[in-house]
Amino acid sequence: MMGRAFKKADVTVALPPTKRWQDRLWWLMERYGVNGNEAALILGKKAAQTVYKYLNGVNDLSITDLIKLADFFGVTTDFICGRTEDIDNAEQTDKRIADWKRTHKRFVRF
Repeated sequence: MMGRAFKKADVTVALPPTKRWQDRLWWLMERYGVNGNEAALILGKKAAQTVYKYLNGVNDLSITDLIKLADFFGVTTDFICGRTEDIDNAEQTDKRIADWKRTHKRFVRF
């Protein structure tokens, strides 16, 4: 079971079949084209390595960081935690993240 799928720029990205928060966060980052450096900036961290440690299960995600990510991606903390598959306002989130990337481009190292 792949779950619901969402279309972005003529590419369909299916929700991960797993409920693990790491997989949901990877999916959100892929869905909206956010890299590790950008995610680190969102969380106020100095390096992308911190984000990848979260995603690989080396470090646990704090409640504060969970809320920051949910707010940024326009989803609920329950969505990231795998408790629901509801995702709303995908088009508004696309625009908001594109605007954020445009204004923060000079702060992100690629």
